[in-house]
Amino acid sequence: MPTTKALETIGDVTPSTKALAARVVTALEASTKYTVDTCWGYDADPNNTEHHSRLAVDFMVSKAGGKWITDYLWAHRVEFGLVHMIHLQRIKSTRVSPGVWRSMDDRGSTTANHMDHVHVLFDGTAATIAPRPTVSRKPAAPTFPGRPGTFYGPKAKGGNPGYSRYLAQWQKQMIRRGWAFPDHGADGYYGDETAAVAKAFQEEKGLEVDELIGAETWAAAWLAPVTP
Repeated sequence: MPTTKALETIGDVTPSTKALAARVVTALEASTKYTVDTCWGYDADPNNTEHHSRLAVDFMVSKAGGKWITDYLWAHRVEFGLVHMIHLQRIKSTRVSPGVWRSMDDRGSTTANHMDHVHVLFDGTAATIAPRPTVSRKPAAPTFPGRPGTFYGPKAKGGNPGYSRYLAQWQKQMIRRGWAFPDHGADGYYGDETAAVAKAFQEEKGLEVDELIGAETWAAAWLAPVTP
């Protein structure tokens, strides 16, 4: 489970701090495409005051994921006993200029300036909070962009072989699934490679094998299980 892996490095924080960290990671990964790589917590060095207190956590995450985390923490600031958050060389506190992002001095590095993580300090007043269960999101496919009965394929068969950003979208999704277009990549054109991938994919998923990318083959690119 990603949450467990992210918490492996949190160290000897308080049970409440660890539970809060798990709650944040679980909520992020259940609601978004972002993940937390690592959570840093306890530091045995007493000079690192906040981490030594066992009440602070660093969530190593992308900038967009960090933005989601800071919004989530602020929305739950009373429940969590939030003191302050530091992200992107800014600090937001519940006690000093509450709710205002204040800029911080340049500390000389990406990590020191909190560009690659969110630093959070709790006050220890929150009761131990069990992580909320992950809500399974039902897979969904983008709506097929053509009219019923239309498809991407050879012009001789009534298809559209010319450039389409939607066909490029399908090609990119197939690449994410592990298929390849080595000669041209996701270029948005229907050619021999696209036809070959469509045919092999249709055979694998038990679809009608016609090499044409219509509504069924389009949806399967998102909804059909990925074959190991």
